[in-house]
Amino acid sequence: MKTQLLYILGFLLFIQLALLNTINGASFIWNGNFSSSWINSGNWSGGGSGATPGSGDNITINSNAPNNLVLDQNRTVTNFTINGDTLDLGTYTLTTTGVTYFNGGLLNNGNLNISGSLCHFGGATINARTEANCGYFHMNGGLFLKPVLLVSTGSANTSGTGNCIFSDSLSITHGGSYYFTTGSTYGDNFQNVTITNNSTREIYLGTADTTFISGNLILNNTSTGGIVTGNTEGVTYLASGKTISIGSSGFTNNYLTLKNFYQQGATSQTLTLTGTAILNLINANFDGNLTVTSLESC
Repeated sequence: MKTQLLYILGFLLFIQLALLNTINGASFIWNGNFSSSWINSGNWSGGGSGATPGSGDNITINSNAPNNLVLDQNRTVTNFTINGDTLDLGTYTLTTTGVTYFNGGLLNNGNLNISGSLCHFGGATINARTEANCGYFHMNGGLFLKPVLLVSTGSANTSGTGNCIFSDSLSITHGGSYYFTTGSTYGDNFQNVTITNNSTREIYLGTADTTFISGNLILNNTSTGGIVTGNTEGVTYLASGKTISIGSSGFTNNYLTLKNFYQQGATSQTLTLTGTAILNLINANFDGNLTVTSLESC
């Protein structure tokens, strides 16, 4: 009887551990010992004997694996971290649903579909189209070679120390009730940028140091937040021949504050603000004609 009871308790413990592992997901580390194949369990460490990552699992890619991981089909994981080496997405999409860290390394080809609580950009080179819909972001560096679309639901403040270089277009849509800050320590480099603030808190662009915009800057503000450049004495340059304008969603509330904002070249600029929106120019310089439509300018 005692032996039976111990057997039953052991079996129940095994089931509990299995369920816990399913809920929390296993954590895999890419070692690339045998090939570049996702489905070869020998290329993974830490996830259990004979196992490969599934949609509920977490993966980490470090440096110095003998073979780089190559995606063989669309793949989904929960938490994802890359610290080094190369992940080749081929023609496929990698989807993440938890916490995502791009600390280093190269992500090449394909598409990234990022969701979950946090997406951290911290120095990786991303040569893949990136769409991310997350609670908040860390914009702490990286090279982005393909279009990037970021949607922040505003579950916490988005922070950004800077050193982000965007070689293609960037779209930022911000919601919720927290701030979205870029370039708080170092400047960023942008091409075409579209910013839409649907939040009750501000978006801060080019906060410190020097930020360069080499394309067109399109701004939308539909809530009580606002958009600010140079909040802590940062300087923002708009390249010659490029424009700053209001987008199709309009700028209907709060302040558009252009502080330490410098237009290079003589291209004419037009800003049309509606509703209760106010244009606030602080140490801003436009080499071309500036036409403003607003209830108030200061």
